[in-house]
Amino acid sequence: MANGLSRRAPAKAWIESGELARVLLDSTAQAIYALDMLGNCMFCNSACLRLLGYEDPLELMGKKMHSIIHHTRPDGTPYPGDECRIYSAFRRGEGSHVDDEVVWRADGTSFPVEYWSQNQRTPSRAHQSVEVTEFLPACRPSGSHLAAYQGYPS
Repeated sequence: MANGLSRRAPAKAWIESGELARVLLDSTAQAIYALDMLGNCMFCNSACLRLLGYEDPLELMGKKMHSIIHHTRPDGTPYPGDECRIYSAFRRGEGSHVDDEVVWRADGTSFPVEYWSQNQRTPSRAHQSVEVTEFLPACRPSGSHLAAYQGYPS
């Protein structure tokens, strides 16, 4: 029994330190970021940085994500934060799934995304909420690729 406990001790310490969660979040291809109640970035994984064209999490941490990556609609018109579906769901304490928007990279280019956004509340911080959003570049066939998809159910 003592041998089993001694083997679990390092794993328990790794889990409790939060390092395991960070390693797992950084190992996924999905871009994931978390917002505080004010819409400021509290966390972003390496896929988020890579897809958005940033090198250091400090370039996003503490900043309003909407004004950095979600400020303009696909048609080029401004996307006010009070109309943002992420923030709207967040204010209602709900999640959202959207597949018809774009996000903007550090270099000013955009790409279509599909995202899921979930409101997370912790029992120890009932007055606080965190919005966790993950997104993937949307796969939208076009041009010569569109012909390959015609006839397939969507």
